[in-house]
Amino acid sequence: MAPRVPASLILQASKRLRIRGTQQGARLESSSAQSNPHRQFYRSWGFPVMKVFLGALFTYQLTYFAWLKLETMEEKQQKDTELQGLEAHLRDLRDHGAKRTDRSNA
Repeated sequence: MAPRVPASLILQASKRLRIRGTQQGARLESSSAQSNPHRQFYRSWGFPVMKVFLGALFTYQLTYFAWLKLETMEEKQQKDTELQGLEAHLRDLRDHGAKRTDRSNA
């Protein structure tokens, strides 16, 4: 059976490892950031570029859906106008046809 290690020793060891890891990570980042201009560009400009891109995408979608709504409203209005015209024409034909049949019956 393995010996029990006190929790305080585990906490101290994990703190030391975290500190060492961040120091080594900082050294690695600074050396690679200097050697890689692309990483430095995206590190400093990535968030603003993403914000502008998402804003443009949102604006495009909003404009697209507004245009689509206006287009469907216009088509509905055109169909209603056409339907009213056809109904009026049908009434005229029906009334005119009824007058003819009245004359022929008399």
